[in-house]
Amino acid sequence: MSIPETLKNTIPGGQRPQRVGIFAAAGNATRLKQGQTHITASKEILRVRNIRQQWHPCMQRSHPLDTAGTDTPVGNYLIDSFLHADVDQCIIVTRAEKVDLLNYYSAKSIGDMRIQRITVSPTPGTPWTIAHGLQSLLHSEPYCSSDSDPGVTFALGFPDIITTPEDVFQRLFMQLGSSRCDVVLGLFRVDNPQKYDMVQFESSPNGRQHVTGIDIKPEVCDGEWTWVCAVWNITFSQYLIEFTNSQAKLSSDQDNSGEHRSGEHVSGEVYVGNILTAALSDGLNIECLRFEQGGVLDIGTPADLELAQSAAAEKLF
Repeated sequence: MSIPETLKNTIPGGQRPQRVGIFAAAGNATRLKQGQTHITASKEILRVRNIRQQWHPCMQRSHPLDTAGTDTPVGNYLIDSFLHADVDQCIIVTRAEKVDLLNYYSAKSIGDMRIQRITVSPTPGTPWTIAHGLQSLLHSEPYCSSDSDPGVTFALGFPDIITTPEDVFQRLFMQLGSSRCDVVLGLFRVDNPQKYDMVQFESSPNGRQHVTGIDIKPEVCDGEWTWVCAVWNITFSQYLIEFTNSQAKLSSDQDNSGEHRSGEHVSGEVYVGNILTAALSDGLNIECLRFEQGGVLDIGTPADLELAQSAAAEKLF
């Protein structure tokens, strides 16, 4: 696949594809704000403990007070990880009413990473927010096959989740670039599987781990690995867009007919994990990379936000 001229890789010799990071921030923070009337800021810029040992130099220059102090907006962890992975463009997808978020990330670039802000109407869920970001890029110009074009790859992290180490995306991109897979998931150990997508995988003869299944927020689970970040190629980007479009159409058809239709429609809330599971069934190749020394903390509930804002957070990483 070729990419628009504005996104052509500027690296001499076309040594790697363009890297685009998706910062999905169109949610309402329903779980977090339930009963918490004092939370008025956008979730993605709520201040949490600064536990980063080494912020990227460009992050230090653009937000000096927030990288040198004892706390920082939680979304900065994702932006910083994009910078450590030499991401070329970050697409922030949010709602127009989240003015504080748009103002905080108002710069056109941070270092060499361009910042694009897209505002959307409320979406049915995170997959649709991501799809808007992908479509803004992929539909900007016609696409055609080209062996000479290095192409474009994508990174997804969640701006309300703190992860370490800072080079997670750099390592994920390295695996994607050396493999024929479509997606690489970054795996982290957790002890509360009911809050996460738990990943099953098996090792291949070449030593790589191939994903075989995903349990979404299981009540009981023998596994200990969840995914909270990922990189993928153009194939999965198009698959995600088509999946969300088909879900929207199936939901609309059911509403209009008044009948429940079985098939590929996913009932209830649709998570990215549902799309990954469907992609596995349809033959896409998904690998994973375990971060044995990594840490993860989701601030999606009041208790977890309180933990992330306390000195105790430093002991988790």
